[in-house]
Amino acid sequence: VNSLCQDKKGFIWFGTRYGLARYDGNKIKVYRHNNSPMSLDDSRIKKTIEDAANNKMWLYTVSETFECLDLKTGTQSDYMSGEKKPHFTNSKFVNAGEIWMYGKKNGAMRVCLINGKFYIERFGKDNIGSDEIEMFDTVSKNKILICTPVRLYIYGNRKLICANKGNKFVKTRYIGGRQMLVTDKGKLYELKGNKTQVFLKIGFDKGEYFVDDVVWNGKWMIFTNLGCYSVDIKKSKVERCSGEWDIANGKIVKDNRGRKWIYNKTGELRLITEKGLISLDLLPSGET
Repeated sequence: VNSLCQDKKGFIWFGTRYGLARYDGNKIKVYRHNNSPMSLDDSRIKKTIEDAANNKMWLYTVSETFECLDLKTGTQSDYMSGEKKPHFTNSKFVNAGEIWMYGKKNGAMRVCLINGKFYIERFGKDNIGSDEIEMFDTVSKNKILICTPVRLYIYGNRKLICANKGNKFVKTRYIGGRQMLVTDKGKLYELKGNKTQVFLKIGFDKGEYFVDDVVWNGKWMIFTNLGCYSVDIKKSKVERCSGEWDIANGKIVKDNRGRKWIYNKTGELRLITEKGLISLDLLPSGET
């Protein structure tokens, strides 16, 4: 089983290597590729995304393509109107009937379902200068951030605006009433309207790069492959962390109770609390 989700009606969906399985409490129904042209193209399901308002289930497959399953008919919806599905590695469900797909090979694609009809918009070399999407995020339902290796674009209300040239942004975070962004070089920018403004400079060391981030007690904690930085947005101050927060390659994961943990493949998990970190060693003493 690669993925597991529960839809708005209470059905449990399992994404597996051999198809998409739906459990209704009594029996299991499996959707997979067969001889019908309306069946799934790829039965190897990695991820599921429900569009409950339109009775659709978006499926991400091993072949790096997205399928759209019509939950009423149990058949595939041809959102590409017969054209070959592009390959993407990531997606973002923005609004009911609107999903974005993106990656580092084929740019980004916006798919909208309006009154039963699909509409497609493509973003790549022709309009944003690159097919490589480094970062994608939503500021609001009508404000999308699309970052290429050298430019930051804002998309909203069917308009595309270049907000920054010459930087590669790797993360955006709303904190302290400001929409902040960090570049691959460790420079912090603030997004104001449709423009960016330099805010602070962390200054990553040679070979240092961004890994993940989290907000803790009002501070922006930025993890790199070499450690962690604490950014106080209100005081416009940045410090290299020491002690318990000095964690290289720290990544954030949230559990089913909403608690956030830090892991970095060392066998040690750290629970984030208001007072600090609680460490949990998963490896027996003496083992690596």
